[in-house]
Amino acid sequence: MNSIHRIILIFSLVSAMIFIPQPAQAEQLSSVNADELFKRGVYQALMGNYKLAIADFTQVIQLRPDDATAYANEGLARAAMGDSKGAIADFNSALRLDPNLEVAHYNRGYVRFQLQDYQGALADFNRAIAIDPENAEAYHCRCLVRHQLGDMRGVAEDLHTTADLYLKAGKLDEYKGLLNVIKDIYSLNNATI
Repeated sequence: MNSIHRIILIFSLVSAMIFIPQPAQAEQLSSVNADELFKRGVYQALMGNYKLAIADFTQVIQLRPDDATAYANEGLARAAMGDSKGAIADFNSALRLDPNLEVAHYNRGYVRFQLQDYQGALADFNRAIAIDPENAEAYHCRCLVRHQLGDMRGVAEDLHTTADLYLKAGKLDEYKGLLNVIKDIYSLNNATI
């Protein structure tokens, strides 16, 4: 797994861990177990033990079948293992339960991009951006999709928006890296004119 995949996975898992669903009082005992399994699944995924993470998230889903974040995290672990079909199925399940779960749209878009389903990826990144207009990574990924689709105006818009958001968030390394990409693109475009 290359470093960008690992960064996206870690970002998504940490984000999902922050939003651990709160248990209902009637299900307190099983929810406590589910919460512990969820945390352990996140830990296993962060450590690269994706099969163990999937086993933990599967148990969470058995205890709490309406837990969209468990499906999303299971999808992340499946994606990290290269199980694109299983990952998309998990993201679809998460989105049936919570259509506004940004992390599921974002990660399903990323998997679709890897599968060269550019229209599907574009729809997912558009939805992720609609839910969280400050998500620089979603703009960055949508930029890549637009490039594959030949939408150079959209590429330029997304590159500039991404750069602005990185700068606003104080992500200077990401900002500088993106500026280099923008310079390279403009250099290539000017060289072909």
